[in-house]
Amino acid sequence: MKKLILALTIIVILAGFYGCQSPEMTSAKVYLQQKDFPAALQQLKLEIKKNPTNAEAYFLAGQIYGDMDSLEQMVAMFKKAEELDTSYKEEIRKWRMGKSAESLKKGIKAYKKKDLDNAINWTILAIKVDDKNIDAWKNLGFLYQEKMVELSDKGLEDSVKYYSEKRLEAYKHAYELNPKDEENARIYGGFLLEKGLADSALKVIKPFLAESKSAELNLLAADIYRHKNDTSKSLEHLKRATQLQPDNPKILFDIGVIYYNLENFDEAMNYFKKVLELQPDNLDAKMNYILCLFYAKKYQDAERELINLLEKQRDNKDAWEILSITWGAQKKTKKAKIADQIFKALSAGEKEKADELIKKLKLWE
Repeated sequence: MKKLILALTIIVILAGFYGCQSPEMTSAKVYLQQKDFPAALQQLKLEIKKNPTNAEAYFLAGQIYGDMDSLEQMVAMFKKAEELDTSYKEEIRKWRMGKSAESLKKGIKAYKKKDLDNAINWTILAIKVDDKNIDAWKNLGFLYQEKMVELSDKGLEDSVKYYSEKRLEAYKHAYELNPKDEENARIYGGFLLEKGLADSALKVIKPFLAESKSAELNLLAADIYRHKNDTSKSLEHLKRATQLQPDNPKILFDIGVIYYNLENFDEAMNYFKKVLELQPDNLDAKMNYILCLFYAKKYQDAERELINLLEKQRDNKDAWEILSITWGAQKKTKKAKIADQIFKALSAGEKEKADELIKKLKLWE
């Protein structure tokens, strides 16, 4: 009985502070002070039913739903409050940002626990609460990428395509929210190129190219220009990239390939040689280097490199074919014929026959 009298006394006292409000609003605020959220929410629901234009009721209900982690209901209440009274806009924005950040953190924790689906759900919720949360859009794009890998491993290609589109959409939103973010522009541009949209990809990254210190961005630019059949521009950006990462064998290799295709074999040779200095066992670079020697008509050098290679890889049929042609160019007809026979034997899977023919050449005795 004493507790009831005390509660009634509190309500009477607070009524003086709250002025001419409905009993439901007065009770809701009392329950809020007592942290009794379910009771406060019940009173606010009654108030909204009686007075559907009371912006404060919607605002308070939104706060309660936020504290109860019922974020979708929070968003709905806040939206209605803003529609009725724009003075709540700034405070609602702060609430949205805070709750969105909390949801994003939960998504990150779920991902660290290898709970990918839950991580995606929390991140989507972070965006529903605040669709201007750039980090949430970026994380969602990353999570969709992870989902693609998971589904690809299961052979579910239709689902992979679906999440590929969702990934692109997420990074697009992040880019549109801040088009001055170079890293996100590079990621988004890369996915546009993956979709075959070279012009769109170039438009996204072009504002950064003149002053960018990113080798990765220049590599993307080189790839875009390659898709646009602009060899000169592609080569320009590859060279910028190698200035930023002079010991990157992939960049050096790609430059070598361009010079090779331009039939500038001396330049191509120099770049493949640099790759081999960094990666002596890079077979692709080795074979391309040998081909450059051959087409530059440096037959003896090509022959020496091929024999050194074949000493370690005697079943390399491609090397035997090139050696046959190299010997032929030097009028070493008999050797060229045997090398061609070795190439054909290896191509047919006749390894023993190939071994017998190799012995005839006595290259390493």
